[in-house]
Amino acid sequence: MNPRNLPVAASLDSPDPVLERVLPEDSNNSSQGGERNFLAHQPILLDQVSGSFRREVVNRSFSMKAVSRNDEDLENGMLEKDTEKSVRSNKVVTVHNKALLSGVAYCISSCSMILVNKYVLSSYDFNAGISLMLYQNFVSVVVVSTLRFFGIISTEPLTWRLIRVWLPVNVIFVGMLITSMFSLKYINVAMVTVLKNVTNVITAVGEMYLFNKTHDNRVWAALFLMIISAITGGITDLSFHAIGYTWQIINCFLTASYSLTLRRVMDTAKQVTKSGNLDEFSMVLLNNTLSLPLGILLVLLFNEVDYLSRTPLLQLPTFWLMTTFSGFLGLAISFTSMWFLHQTSATTYSLVGSLNKIPLSVVGIFLFHVSTSLENSASIFFVGALILLLTLFLISVPVVSSPSTMSSLEEPLNLDKLPSLSNIDWLDRFSSGACRPIGEDMAMGDSWSDGRNCSSSNSCVEDDDEYGRENFKWRRHGSRNGISSRRSKCLSKNYIVCGTVSHSQCLTDRQPKSYSNHRSTVSNTFKLFNGMPKHVKIVEVGPRDGLQNEKNTVPTSVKVELVQKLVSCGLPVVEVTGFVSPKWVPQLSDAKDVMEAVKDLEGVRLPVLTPNMKGFEAAVAAGAKEVAVFVSASESFSKSNINCSIEESLARYRAVTSAAKKMSIPVRGYVSCAIGCPVEGAISPLKVAYVAKELHDMGCFEISLGDTIGIATPGTVVPMLEAVMAVVPVEKLAVHFHDTYGQSLSNILVSLQMGISTIDSSVAGLGGCPYAKGASGNVSTEDVVYILNGLGIKTNVDLHKLLLAGEFISKYLGRPSGSKAAIALSGGTADASKI
Repeated sequence: MNPRNLPVAASLDSPDPVLERVLPEDSNNSSQGGERNFLAHQPILLDQVSGSFRREVVNRSFSMKAVSRNDEDLENGMLEKDTEKSVRSNKVVTVHNKALLSGVAYCISSCSMILVNKYVLSSYDFNAGISLMLYQNFVSVVVVSTLRFFGIISTEPLTWRLIRVWLPVNVIFVGMLITSMFSLKYINVAMVTVLKNVTNVITAVGEMYLFNKTHDNRVWAALFLMIISAITGGITDLSFHAIGYTWQIINCFLTASYSLTLRRVMDTAKQVTKSGNLDEFSMVLLNNTLSLPLGILLVLLFNEVDYLSRTPLLQLPTFWLMTTFSGFLGLAISFTSMWFLHQTSATTYSLVGSLNKIPLSVVGIFLFHVSTSLENSASIFFVGALILLLTLFLISVPVVSSPSTMSSLEEPLNLDKLPSLSNIDWLDRFSSGACRPIGEDMAMGDSWSDGRNCSSSNSCVEDDDEYGRENFKWRRHGSRNGISSRRSKCLSKNYIVCGTVSHSQCLTDRQPKSYSNHRSTVSNTFKLFNGMPKHVKIVEVGPRDGLQNEKNTVPTSVKVELVQKLVSCGLPVVEVTGFVSPKWVPQLSDAKDVMEAVKDLEGVRLPVLTPNMKGFEAAVAAGAKEVAVFVSASESFSKSNINCSIEESLARYRAVTSAAKKMSIPVRGYVSCAIGCPVEGAISPLKVAYVAKELHDMGCFEISLGDTIGIATPGTVVPMLEAVMAVVPVEKLAVHFHDTYGQSLSNILVSLQMGISTIDSSVAGLGGCPYAKGASGNVSTEDVVYILNGLGIKTNVDLHKLLLAGEFISKYLGRPSGSKAAIALSGGTADASKI
């Protein structure tokens, strides 16, 4: 997000450009000068943010004096009092344990659902399980549609693209429900509980092979005992029924498949929605709506229509009452299961699903008068105890508390308050420090080797001393055939080679042939890259963020043509303009004309920046269908930039998001100064997490985390994302890097490894930091697409057309493209059309 220099006392009511302004460049006041202040802090700041994320950020008190406020409104004559001024400055903000809450809700709804289904199918002797499932899903669709009609909730519109993405998991969903109905018809509830533990084993194995997730030996031991208990329970079951057991085994495989595929489909489905988001209610409506035609087909196929026409049960009010009640429970379990899966892994989700059957087993035996034996009861309760212990072992969710008062935001916080690294499994795939991957880590066996020139301040020996005793999985060196892997010195003391002792080679002696031969026998995608998203959404910010600081006015026709060219590239999101004060950002004074010219473009989202209600109303009047707001994670920077505190700016944006929600307009949130600030220096990750959570809670469907001054490195990106991901779902996060120090692509790679699947970028690297002279601007879209193509990650962006768009705007601005990929691919010329 590109800042712009603005005067000190910007109006609270005028639509300021971005929450990233500093003081005028000509200011010589050392206590207030933006450029000078940044340079004064730069040595300390770089020292703080360039180290490993395990090192604490040094606490520094603010040396900057508070910027005096001007009582005069520069736009309206007087400064209006902010009626929405925060009354929460002393409120204790606590982040609740959402995983525990969603897990309990899922247990209650699942337990109740099984009991009611068993009652309807057995007590009423109802022999149309598919029809029951169809009616339950119909009730869910009616309830959600009614809530949407009255404006209580909002859901994503159903499109053919979304249906195509969701349909495979919906088929599994329907099969799972039907097989569960059939098994309950023949098997008692307690034995269903025991047999469902097979699902846990299938899910764990599936996660291991599909997602490269490892489980503790204790988990495997417990899962093995569950299988033994299931076999024992089946042998001692006095009411054994082969058909029921067959249906239940099929149900186990379908349930495991559902939990394994649902999470991935949820992430993919977000990429094809109009808003870029897909909440739980939208998924419930989508899942149940798609199940209706499939359910009707199965009812006809199994000839349940004939049974329904003859059964007297349809004339009983109590029967309809129970089936309708089961429909509400079906809605509850659909919602809570997706909510819970958002918060945890597939294996934990599956185990908690089994955990809720412990009390269910007891209730089922007594409620339905099931005959049992001592051996059968022992196997049931033994497996229940195993599930309880295993679930308690697996569920470990961090609880983050933000500062008790807003004033504490002015004091940098240490990284020791971050969530425990062991709670975040994706860090197993990431090495943020100086420890380099070995051959096995790169899935290239013993043939791979690499070297690095280590300076005296960052030597390999120092790395060993610092990290050698830390028990981090991604720093462990594996072994093969009894030969342990270790670092080997090569060429000189300042060079290292990673690989096994017997096969490591010096760079000068490295043989490409061994690499090529070995490469033919392994996957081209290294293990280091496993777990990355298969599809990444690119948010193009060039037309707004890239052009807003251009000194010479860019004609409206050029902006419109640039947007059209970017849309033709296949970019899913293009931020076209900002409805801000023309006094402060004259480059965006034609926002209305630009929006009216491009608003009818199809197949793309066209958000605009709206910093307050005035800007929001103007954007809506011009035809905007998506807007964005912004907040700084730096208290001092917020005050110097827009003359208000973080809390006051959040109060302003709550009014915008509230109005947008009533009009069903999606709102995107930006967080600036997510890594460092020219005023305060390094920014605590907890400050960023607090602001991001506030934006998420007020309704922003996506939060973009911006490295405003471009000082981020992988070592500082990790703790920031770790803190934010503890309070905001990763699928709702995006990253926005500036390339001041050439670190953007490295930071993007790290973000991908941590689960981020949305990246902001600017065509031709447009944009820049006004207070970082000579620095590069935003990371270029061409470079981002190039690296994603190389990783095999889909973007649906035509790189050739993108190069032409970058060439177009670069020629107009009269300077070379800021994209290294564009320059290289064009052969050093500006004529991309000849590629």
